[in-house]
Amino acid sequence: MLNRVSMLNRVSMLNRVAPWCWFVSLAAQAPLWTFHETPAASDVVLAVCWEHGFDDDDPMQCGASRVLADCRLERARAAVPGPAKVGVQVLPDATVAFVLVAAADWQLGLRFVQALLDDTLPLDDDPIALATAHAALAADDAEWLHPGQVLGSRARQALLAGTVGARPVAGSAAAVAALTPARVRELLAQPVAVACVAVGAVPAELRGGCAAMPKRTAAGRPPALGCEPVRAPIGSPEFPVHSRIDAPFVAAAFVVPSRDRLPAFAVGLEVARIRATKTMLPRGEERLGIAPVVGWSWLAGDPLVLFCRRARNGGGQQAPQAELERFLGALRDKPPSEAELDAARRAVAGELALPGAAPILPSALPGRAIVALLAGRRGIDGPAIAAVTAAAVQEVLVAALAPERAWWGGLLPEAPSLLRPGTSR
Repeated sequence: MLNRVSMLNRVSMLNRVAPWCWFVSLAAQAPLWTFHETPAASDVVLAVCWEHGFDDDDPMQCGASRVLADCRLERARAAVPGPAKVGVQVLPDATVAFVLVAAADWQLGLRFVQALLDDTLPLDDDPIALATAHAALAADDAEWLHPGQVLGSRARQALLAGTVGARPVAGSAAAVAALTPARVRELLAQPVAVACVAVGAVPAELRGGCAAMPKRTAAGRPPALGCEPVRAPIGSPEFPVHSRIDAPFVAAAFVVPSRDRLPAFAVGLEVARIRATKTMLPRGEERLGIAPVVGWSWLAGDPLVLFCRRARNGGGQQAPQAELERFLGALRDKPPSEAELDAARRAVAGELALPGAAPILPSALPGRAIVALLAGRRGIDGPAIAAVTAAAVQEVLVAALAPERAWWGGLLPEAPSLLRPGTSR
């Protein structure tokens, strides 16, 4: 763990400096703009996807993509301060930033996107240091604080050996903290392919403004999700001590299946979530520890699915491990009912804003834009989801969640937990 006090002091000091700018050098070709009209929408969201995420960072600078993302967003905020609803998300293989504005303010949104992509704006040392400190703190939390992320990183290193995914889920705190302003500038100057989208109320003038933007390189790298890694031998489960938990956490992880089987797998994991709400009542510490019973996101490009369970207060790791084993065994042995299958298909369609899902609210437009940018990379397809059968779900879960494919691990508290009022039993 890094010296968090010094990093926090660094963040506090640098928060007093002015917002900064970010620039990225992009090769000269046409940008990939797509437009999605949403009936009755009065707002429009413009989003950009950079074809670079955590797993694309140099192994010695793992987590640098978070620094670049923060610089990118704050540079645009400084250059175009009007929009209030903006955000950025860093994924294993991509980074997405968005801005949401009223349709009448489309010019403001377009200027924000232009600022995101402007490679002529300067970048001072202080904002780079601030972004670096924030990213190092986030990586530090994922490496040692949140049980779900700690276990996810360990599972990646075991199951994804020999691939770019064998690294911490949010980068290395030490690697990020070692970045110098000069090195960050070098990374920002490297060409990165982009894709752009506008979703909601899309005026004709906005389409014209997008077409008039400077030439960029369109994103088009084949997605890596669903590729089998070089399998490394999986040893016996390890349960190191974790100083910030008061009861054991146990996890089982599996590599996601190939791309063509992901529709059935996504529906199958929604069936798992439906069953978990009935048989694996959540414990508060699981949510706080970013350790849901079923942890996987098709849209995010997660290469692993992680099943987590916290022990009851005062209990050992045997009970939650037995719970997970029974849960996984039932997923393999019991096909989904028609009711479960229908609910799971609707849940996937709704989460991904696929055709046939419920109407999209204005507040959900950024999510729809992210889906529009990433669906093609992930192989997400509405008709394929609708066509998933109970037999297909059981077949893919039997294969993907086979016991011999599992990585098991966990975390133990430093001392026996004490039952406190209001805690889980």
